[in-house]
Amino acid sequence: MTTTAVPVAEARRESVVPSLQTFVVVAYLAITAAGLAGVGGRAFGPLWAITAAVTALTLVMRSPAAYLAFTVSLWLYTPLFRRVLDMHHGFQATNLALAAPVLASSVAILTVIRFFRELRGVLFAPALLVIAAVTYGFLVGALRNGLLPAFYAYLTWLSPALVGLHTALHWRRYPDMKRAFVRTLAWGIAPAALYGVVQFVVMPPWDRIWMIGTDLQSIGRPEPFSVRVFGSMTMPGTFAVVMEVGMLLLLSAEVRGRLPSLVLGFIGLLLSRIRMKP
Repeated sequence: MTTTAVPVAEARRESVVPSLQTFVVVAYLAITAAGLAGVGGRAFGPLWAITAAVTALTLVMRSPAAYLAFTVSLWLYTPLFRRVLDMHHGFQATNLALAAPVLASSVAILTVIRFFRELRGVLFAPALLVIAAVTYGFLVGALRNGLLPAFYAYLTWLSPALVGLHTALHWRRYPDMKRAFVRTLAWGIAPAALYGVVQFVVMPPWDRIWMIGTDLQSIGRPEPFSVRVFGSMTMPGTFAVVMEVGMLLLLSAEVRGRLPSLVLGFIGLLLSRIRMKP
């Protein structure tokens, strides 16, 4: 009896060297931790925003789903990070740390350029109409208010539409994109809502300093049990909208952490005291 030796492909060994995107994300988290600890001065806000943009630039092509999760997380927590910076380095009415989610989301233009040919169909027509309307508003704003403020407002409105196009253009990776987005909601809304409860009961010093600096009397007094909760957002209305949309999406999602997010999100929504007018 004879046997024939069939060559078997050698198993591919995983590299022990971290990937570029892993290195960049770890570096971004380290810089964020340093900022929360009070390292740096007033220049730290712009530096952090640039770091977020570089991280997004690394993720957008290499890991589209991770890029989506990263940008959503930035929109959720950047206002809170800004308030901590204000506590360490003094209140700034225009802290450039707030540019982080705008810059990171604007990086999605690379996806639009990459898949530009797919924009010909009617499927993406609504998004293109939004971009056209925002661009028209930018031109009018530049003539009336100047180029720089109009351009920042333009990016603020345009960047979410670009992230939406980034997600839609990666329809071939729909399961990965959906999983990343839902997980980010499940594990992002719960801490944001829990922080809103802590904010209502304790009133952290960075929130108190920010409320005094902005003089927003419409959201209550900077004291425990006397504030309309705004959580990790800037205003109670924004916080309430995020909680509402997040809970609606999580109701039909099958993901771990859904129940705590729904419970805490509902409590945070109540504490924001936002009412729908009939």
